[in-house]
Amino acid sequence: MPWGYYPLRMAREKRGFDNWVVTPHARFQMGRRGISEEELGRVLRDPEEILEVSPHRFVYQSRLQRRGKVYLLRVVVDVGTKVPEVVTAYLTSKVRKYKEADK
Repeated sequence: MPWGYYPLRMAREKRGFDNWVVTPHARFQMGRRGISEEELGRVLRDPEEILEVSPHRFVYQSRLQRRGKVYLLRVVVDVGTKVPEVVTAYLTSKVRKYKEADK
């Protein structure tokens, strides 16, 4: 079962951060999906929501607008390492599906 299907819990004790490492896989996916370092940084420093998907694995997410349409940028981060590691990042137009506050 893919990680996105596990029940999500709000990670109230976690906050945004200023230092992180982008894994080669995440960097490749960002390039393929047209996600900039600036967009990634905005979400990691000041996320709208932080969701726990498994121990030490969180999704930092925020809405952004492109070409007049609202998307949700979701950044999967492993916080169980010395410096948080960005595992992957992607955009989705299914904002209501993933926004905890909208449920």
